This record gives sequence, structure tokens and C-alpha cells, in this order.
Amino acid sequence: MNYPEYIQYDKILARRVLAALCDYLCYFIACYVYFLFMSETRANGFNMLPLFPHVFSFILLWFLWIPFIESRNGYTFFKLIFNIKVVHENIARSSLLSSLIRHLFDPIDLFFFFGAVGLILSKVTKKHQRLGDMLAGTRVILLEPEQHHEIINNETLVK
Repeated sequence: MNYPEYIQYDKILARRVLAALCDYLCYFIACYVYFLFMSETRANGFNMLPLFPHVFSFILLWFLWIPFIESRNGYTFFKLIFNIKVVHENIARSSLLSSLIRHLFDPIDLFFFFGAVGLILSKVTKKHQRLGDMLAGTRVILLEPEQHHEIINNETLVK
């Protein structure tokens, strides 16, 4: 399926935005549920957590949910649903280090000015990369339908 460059880019951009929103929404819901179960209600009615162990838990959950899974497969759960994959610029599989670098810049790319930084950079750069992608040497590609079905079938057979 060959599309002109601008149509291919627009398809990937919309999918990237939706996948990132869904990934982080699930992460924040998991953190909220964790907070509800692990916090202690004080006499003044506020829920409190001892700081260090729980901040460590939030970071570990983020690391496992996003960079680790992405480095193993090239996609998170929602990237797979939206048929996109993260690869190195030479189309090789993304490594754990590059995935970690990509997502360490998520606060700038995705949350600073409501994602405007990432959208503008991906619109104006030659390879449509946001800051995290440029620093990690990665890019996001659209999976062809046959690749997507092969991934789903292989994962179904493994289970």
C-alpha cells in the first residue's frame, strides 16, 4: 500500500497521537488505582503516601509499561492496535536504550504546551520525528496490514 508522503505522514501522526494518549491514559489510571490502594487517609482527610517507595513504583510502572515493552516488540499495546511501530532510522528493531531516550523526552514532546512541541517538530522535520525520536535515532512507521495480521497471529499462537 503506497501512499504519497503527506498522506502516509498524516495517517501515522493521527495514530501516534491516539496511541500515546491511550498508553499514558492507561498508565495514569494504573497509578491512580495504585494510589487509592496504597495511600493512608490522615486525620485531616488527605490521602498520603510515603514518598520514595511510591515514586519508585510509579517510575518502575512507567518503565515497564512504555519503554520496556516498546523495546521488546517495537510497539506498545496501543501502537499495535493503531498499526504503528517504532524502529531505528535504518529500520532495525528499536533497543531498550533508544526507547528509554525517546520516552524521557515525552514530557517535552507530549505534555509541554499540550503536545505542540512534538506536533510541530514532527511536522517540520524531514523524517517527521519529534525531539525524543531525533535524539534516540528512531522513527515511527506504519505497519502494512499483512504485517499487522502476522503479528497478531504469531502472538496468538505463542499463547
